[in-house]
Amino acid sequence: MSNQNLISLFTYHVGCVEIILFVTIQAGFPHHRTFNDLYINEK
Repeated sequence: MSNQNLISLFTYHVGCVEIILFVTIQAGFPHHRTFNDLYINEK
């Protein structure tokens, strides 16, 4: 296994975990504002 493959695999895995967490949080707390809303309101 080359270093490049390991890095891309790791990046892909982290991306999947982040998406799953994000979807879970959105589904679990629909009354919470999304990060996007918070970011827009900060401006």
